[in-house]
Order: sequence, then structure tokens, then C-alpha cells
Amino acid sequence: MEGIEGQSSGSARYTLKPARINNEDILFCVDVDAESMVEMKATGPNGRPLTRLDTIRQAILLFINSKLSINPEQRFGFAALSKSASLLRKEFSSEVEFAITVLRGLSATHLLVKQISPIYSR
Repeated sequence: MEGIEGQSSGSARYTLKPARINNEDILFCVDVDAESMVEMKATGPNGRPLTRLDTIRQAILLFINSKLSINPEQRFGFAALSKSASLLRKEFSSEVEFAITVLRGLSATHLLVKQISPIYSR
């Protein structure tokens, strides 16, 4: 950061130098074991208790929207961790609808979204 010219150092305002925002590929690994379906004390807008997985979904969507507002070229991928790790979609995408579709398919009992390939087994 550098000071603005013509001001004393005691009350100087600072500006940030312009910086290039790098494009990122971000992989979310979500643990979808039985504990993720435990209900929390908080309730959703419809009065239904939220599960841990519900709050994880909300947090990921908020994060994605925040990152895309800074740089619309960010891309996101998703993996599920259960008895083994699996990529939920092979490709990364910067589309919010893509993320919503993948996150809706996450379940502790089974994965509704087509699994591409196991990464490793626990």
C-alpha cells in the first residue's frame, strides 16, 4: 500500500495498488456420512430443522456466490467423502446452477449425482 501524494504521514490515506486476480479451480470435498444428516437446533425458512448437510450446502453456495462476484472466471468442482472418495462431476464449472444441482444430489444414504470415479478407499 502506498500513501496519496500531498498528505502528511500522520493522516495519510492509503490506496491499494491494482493487482491481477488469478483464476482458481476450487475443489469442495464434502463428507456425506450418516452424521451429516443429524438435525441441528436451527430451523430453515419453512420451520423444518436443518441438518448439518443443509448448512454445508448453504455455506458452499454463499462461498461460490462471493467468489464469483469477485472473479466470474472462478471454477468449482465437487467430491464426496463416504466409505470412499468420489468425484461427483468430472468437469469444473463457474455456473451457480451446476453447483446447486450437484449439492442437491448429495445425500448421506446414497449419492444421487452420478459418480465419475473413486479416488481412494478409506
